[in-house]
Amino acid sequence: MDQIKKFTEPSRKFTKDSIRLVKRCTKPDRKEFQKIAIATAIVLCLCAFSSAKYSDCGSEVGRYTQVTVSDCTPDTTRCFVQRGTNVTITIDFTINRPVKTVTSVVVGEALGAQGEIPFPDSNACTDPHSGISCPLSGNTFRYTKTLPLMRDAPRISGTIFWKLQDENKKNIVCVSIRGKIK
Repeated sequence: MDQIKKFTEPSRKFTKDSIRLVKRCTKPDRKEFQKIAIATAIVLCLCAFSSAKYSDCGSEVGRYTQVTVSDCTPDTTRCFVQRGTNVTITIDFTINRPVKTVTSVVVGEALGAQGEIPFPDSNACTDPHSGISCPLSGNTFRYTKTLPLMRDAPRISGTIFWKLQDENKKNIVCVSIRGKIK
């Protein structure tokens, strides 16, 4: 029994040394703390910029000021859209020169492949629901398009490049949208 007591009872010297060592290791060092705080802030900023669900993909004639996609919440890094529903995109944009016509071009990218996605009424000038009246001159415009997402659409993650092009096929605006079909 004495031998068991000998091994289970810590010596006072060992305990005092351990406490001193722990205090020394956990005592905050102001410079070290500042370095860690700055590094953490930089990483968080980089993550915030790289995880944006909308980004410009080559606007030439104008720029978008706001993009909204139905069922896409602001606090996510991707848009999650449900199969068998209607999806509405709204793009607010400005132009830097007059534009005669506006055509919507949608390109999808998934699994390393890219392809144009055809849809009806790609001519925004003649689509009565687009909100666009051509020719465009002035400052701010709002384009809206609602499309059905078929129930048998594949469940896939990818990127949509939504382009509004002028009469010379130059991008008025190009918006890259990261998303996933659920």
